[in-house]
Amino acid sequence: MVKVARTLLPEPRFVLLDEVTEGLQPMTVNRVHDVLLVDHSERGTTLLVIEQNIEFVRRFATRFGLMERGRITDEGHFSDGHAIQRISDHLSV
Repeated sequence: MVKVARTLLPEPRFVLLDEVTEGLQPMTVNRVHDVLLVDHSERGTTLLVIEQNIEFVRRFATRFGLMERGRITDEGHFSDGHAIQRISDHLSV
């Protein structure tokens, strides 16, 4: 949580977050989500989130990309009816 706060203090236009929910309790994950959502909507910060917690990301993300061995293998919009299944299939490999 402290790392997220430090990242957002200087009011960046772009933030890269790698596995921000890893090891966090569900209540803390919800707080991180709220902080990121407010930052994104109020300041227009672009967020690139590398995350395996699909439910966390889909609450504020519009697009997704899937990578394998450093290459993007699939991408799309969360509004696509098959997006969650595509992501789940990719993560289960």
